Amino acid sequence: ESDVAAKCVVCEAGSFRNENKECERCPETYTTTVGARSREACRCPQGKFENKKERRCEDCQPNAICMGGNDIPLVEDGYFAELRPVGATLETFERLEIWKCPFKDACPATLKIPNGQGFALARNYSLAECSDPRMTRWCSRCPANMYIASQDVTYEVKTFSQAGGGTWEVGQATENLITCLDCGGGGSVPFPLFLVALCMFIYCIYRFTQVPRNQGLTAALMLSSLCSLLMTIFQTLAVIGLFSISLPGGIKEIMMVMGVFTFDIEVLNAQCVTGTDFRARYLWRVVTPMIFLGGFYVTMLASQLANKFVKRIVAMEKAKTLNALGLCASAAYIPLCKMSFQFFECQDHPTAPSTLVSYPDISCGDDDRTGIMAIGVLAVLAYPLLIFSTMTTLCFIAPKMYTGNANFKTGTGFLLARWKPTIWYFGPAVMLRNLCVALIGVAYPSDGVAQLVLASTILSIYATAQSTQAPWRNKTLNRVDTVLTITVAVLCMFLLTIVPMDDSEEVRMERYRPYVIFFFVFALLTMLGMMVYAILYLLGKIGGSKGAAENATKTLLDAVRQMHFQIQSQAITEEKICERVGQFLTLEEQTTFASLLQWTLQEVFNATAHDGSTKGSKSTRRLSMNMGSSAERHERDRRASLSKSTESQEKAVPEKA
Repeated sequence: ESDVAAKCVVCEAGSFRNENKECERCPETYTTTVGARSREACRCPQGKFENKKERRCEDCQPNAICMGGNDIPLVEDGYFAELRPVGATLETFERLEIWKCPFKDACPATLKIPNGQGFALARNYSLAECSDPRMTRWCSRCPANMYIASQDVTYEVKTFSQAGGGTWEVGQATENLITCLDCGGGGSVPFPLFLVALCMFIYCIYRFTQVPRNQGLTAALMLSSLCSLLMTIFQTLAVIGLFSISLPGGIKEIMMVMGVFTFDIEVLNAQCVTGTDFRARYLWRVVTPMIFLGGFYVTMLASQLANKFVKRIVAMEKAKTLNALGLCASAAYIPLCKMSFQFFECQDHPTAPSTLVSYPDISCGDDDRTGIMAIGVLAVLAYPLLIFSTMTTLCFIAPKMYTGNANFKTGTGFLLARWKPTIWYFGPAVMLRNLCVALIGVAYPSDGVAQLVLASTILSIYATAQSTQAPWRNKTLNRVDTVLTITVAVLCMFLLTIVPMDDSEEVRMERYRPYVIFFFVFALLTMLGMMVYAILYLLGKIGGSKGAAENATKTLLDAVRQMHFQIQSQAITEEKICERVGQFLTLEEQTTFASLLQWTLQEVFNATAHDGSTKGSKSTRRLSMNMGSSAERHERDRRASLSKSTESQEKAVPEKA
């Protein structure tokens, strides 16, 4: 009976029956099921993996799936892994080095693991499980003479089944995935063709900025300002599309379309020109704006030469060319900033070294990157900082240079003409907003929550300043700018609801506490400051002084007196005066000026009429009525003249305004 009892010993979980028919505990960190009969039955529990070199079970790594046993862990959908140390085999590996796939569509989930609520998507560590087996460097680089694109790919999918002791059922799936295409199949744009297209584009931009003066200012200013505003909004949306977030279906495609407005030269498939070398690829991006700048100079010289033979070709003037160049620099400011900051945007990974966001096949510590650090710094100095400081300086000296300097006035039209004369300095404020949006990726390269919070904060601050100042010369543009900016800020807030919170509450508290404290204290100080201001204003300690009011009135009278003198002394017709006014004041500004002057004259002369100056009152009322409708009549005349032919415009005599 004792022999039978010995044979029938059933060891508890965590132990096994040894050669002496006795239960022996498994090595530390290992476990077994009930009734294990040999040491080989000792395995790692679920949630741990076996370090083959150290022969112990360790906690599952972040973004890995440890099913227990002695198998190598799997990785979650959208991640990639390699065995470590380098060169390790299945029998000698210590851990996995895990990256987040730069293109999720390049790392398809080929395994389905039951998790109690269905199936969790997973991937094997094998490099062959990229969507295209030819891809290397963590599914982010194609071989030479090939470029990254997308197309439908069919791949094998295995589903784990508990039936039969645990088996894998093999199936297939077809998706639009990242793959490598041959450059020889029309993948790249020929460089000479690119240069010709560039010169034609520059010439069109130049002609667009030279709207004939006889068309008035309102329509041209409205069109150019609206294009600039929409371009900025589209580029902001494109930057948000690059954040580390998963966008809902439909929105992702729209964001990708918005990327066209960031002027990303990757649409030219630069890898087909530069190869896979990081230094060549980065230098190509850095030098491209210089090519664009040189294109302006070449196009200007070519137009001047062509004008000598074909008079219909307009010769580009230096000051007007600078104006067109400034317009392009303002429109491309966000892309220039993003391109410059790409060198410093390093994305963290679960257990692997950080890599560049825009060059995911390059580790931030690679010699290829550290060797050209000086070029990255120069790019930041040459594009974001130099352009911003130049625009700011031009606004600073504008009050002194604008009057009497025709070249300065023409060359800075892109910077000053959009804004009200009293808020001519608002251009750098817009550029500062764009600069801050581009810097979000540097501050938080891989934290989608922080990226959205910062974007919403920057846009909200700008919307507050813009709605307070109302800098655009057209009321409609002020409203459109405010509504679009607030809409994008609210979009960022709602996107926060679908971003997964990977970090613990303690980590998020430590990360975002400074921002919460700052804005809370700022709100309190603002309320306190307003209370102090109201009290001081009530006591008469602050506010407009009597001397300031007298100086303002004197300045107004001097301006009116000078205007009257110029009209009386210069031998020009009223029609010519109206034409000149229409060149520099929008219809809205003319109407506002006429209404204010009409109201002021009525009040002043009505008060004088009580003292017996009846004749003056009648003449003033007649003058004010003429002023009140002059702007509207001038606009009607302008529209009527545009409907006639060029010959009739030269002969027609416009109605007096």
